[in-house]
Amino acid sequence: MFVQLVQTKEINQISVTEICKKANINRSTFYANYLDVYDLADKITEQIENEVALLYHCLLYTSDAADD
Repeated sequence: MFVQLVQTKEINQISVTEICKKANINRSTFYANYLDVYDLADKITEQIENEVALLYHCLLYTSDAADD
């Protein structure tokens, strides 16, 4: 949901309330997990980077194993 918002708006134009409405969660739930919208963006970026690194590692390992 957040990624969809970022595709249509600048991050500074996205509110916690808007995120919570789209995700159907309470603001207290949001703040129990994130400091603010920027913290959410950082956590999502970190997760994507970790997933890409894992995929790269898997592809590299698979490629090396195929070469043997």
